[in-house]
Amino acid sequence: MRPFAILIAGFITILYMQIVPEGPWSDVLLQYPPFSLLEGDLPGYALRMMATTLLFGVLPLFCVSSDCRTQRLGLNRPQKNPFNDPLFLLTLLVFPGLSTLSGFDSTMASFYPYSVTLTGSGLGGIVLHLLIYTVFYYLPWELFFRGFLILPLLPDGADTSPSSDFRWMFFASVQIIPSALAHPGHPIQELFAALPFGMVCGYCVLRYRSIWPGFLLHVLTGLALDITVLLHWGGSA
Repeated sequence: MRPFAILIAGFITILYMQIVPEGPWSDVLLQYPPFSLLEGDLPGYALRMMATTLLFGVLPLFCVSSDCRTQRLGLNRPQKNPFNDPLFLLTLLVFPGLSTLSGFDSTMASFYPYSVTLTGSGLGGIVLHLLIYTVFYYLPWELFFRGFLILPLLPDGADTSPSSDFRWMFFASVQIIPSALAHPGHPIQELFAALPFGMVCGYCVLRYRSIWPGFLLHVLTGLALDITVLLHWGGSA
């Protein structure tokens, strides 16, 4: 499973970077329905969400057999309650807090939110964006990078006790490079920040044997940035 997972993950990541907006295939795809039927920046927005869902969400689900899909992709409940863990609670303060501060940076504000057309249509558009962003972007992202690229790579019978977490950090670190690089066109400071952030999310998978704590951290961090940009810049710098 491990060599197969690495090979498939490389293929998926390359394909993703070709398709998402600013990738070489995106201009071609955006000329055709349903993307060509949308207005403003919604064609690129829809393409990004669709590519993320299909490549990072649906494909990994098909690549892992149904009898071990939940455990192997981290879709199971955490083995221990992260809200009883002071370390995890600290991350919920630190990373969304730093993300909020970054929302005052004009470089970040010029890139986020992904759709000014949608978020500029009123409160309903903002809420819709936050829901779409959570379900069709952050969830498949965590399933792929922190589920498919961590748990299937762990040696069979790996010790899952809390004291063994750091022992397997090498396996949890493999995903941080493709995860950081799968942001074509993003501000350079975000790419650098994605490295330690990916490490923390990877550690969460080892600590709880589930993607859900890292998913929550990613959602809160990302939405804090978008909300700050919308409040401070009105959606764009």
